[in-house]
Amino acid sequence: MALRLLQARIPDVTRDFLDVVLREEEQIIDRWEEPLEGGGFLVRLLLPQNHTESVSDLMRRHFGNQPGFRAVFFPVEATIPHYDGGRDDTVATQGRISREELYTDVASGAEVSRIFVAAVILSAVVAAIGLRRGDTAIVIGAMVIAPLLTPNIAFALSLVLGSRTLAVSAVRASGAGILITLAIAGGIGFLMGVDRDVSAIMNRTEVGLGDVFLSLASGCAGTLAFTAGVPAALTGVMVAVALMPPLVVCGMLLGDGAWTLAGGAFLLCFVNISGVNLAAILTLIAQGISPMNSWHKTPARIVGRLGLLVWILVMAGLVFLILWKL
Repeated sequence: MALRLLQARIPDVTRDFLDVVLREEEQIIDRWEEPLEGGGFLVRLLLPQNHTESVSDLMRRHFGNQPGFRAVFFPVEATIPHYDGGRDDTVATQGRISREELYTDVASGAEVSRIFVAAVILSAVVAAIGLRRGDTAIVIGAMVIAPLLTPNIAFALSLVLGSRTLAVSAVRASGAGILITLAIAGGIGFLMGVDRDVSAIMNRTEVGLGDVFLSLASGCAGTLAFTAGVPAALTGVMVAVALMPPLVVCGMLLGDGAWTLAGGAFLLCFVNISGVNLAAILTLIAQGISPMNSWHKTPARIVGRLGLLVWILVMAGLVFLILWKL
């Protein structure tokens, strides 16, 4: 069972009140307190990963308004003695990390930083080389870099949490990534042309219903990997959803003047983006992700349901377009 160590600085609290508060949460495996100079405690709690959100909500509710309060989460590699969850089958039913950890994970990948821009450039160049050569291994390398996947999941999370800040950051990162990719791929297509006999390129100018289901399954799997706190499992998802290769094909064909084929490649990319966002919202809602503060829950629920409806309508329109083309 995955564990977390929650360390919190609570400047203004007595031990009796701290005992009363922490007694509300039955899933605390172990706890340590260290008195602070001037009053209060530095508290360390060993928790099942699945209960970090309930405990952090509990502490924020009682201590969050105190100046100097701060809680930090640490992953736990192992404990002695080993903790296996005991006999309580209700533990670990939630199966996900806290919203704070999830927010931090996706927000860090949805910033237009130098590393993000470099990852987009490298991924576009690697994908273009692999596509021109028809080398599947090189194309997979570009898929694994996959800088555009996290901003899409971040956008879905922003709708579910009603976070305008995260939404703006995710849209900015996605837009910047798409424009940079199209510019690089367009330049390569303009300077070097596009060989239409290469199947790796032409296969990404056609869209079928299978691509719709693939994008939905990949979006769900990618979101589950994030919420479970195991982003290393995203590698297979990155390869499956493949946002970068069709976008690179679109740019190369635009640079070569093949507008119709470029439209097919962009349609495939848009199907993948829509599927990831739709599946991510559904998965986040199904896992009970919501704002902590009660006054944010209703607006966030409205925004989340509205975003879900929009993506459903978009996906329905894409399916109709695919069937019409067939």
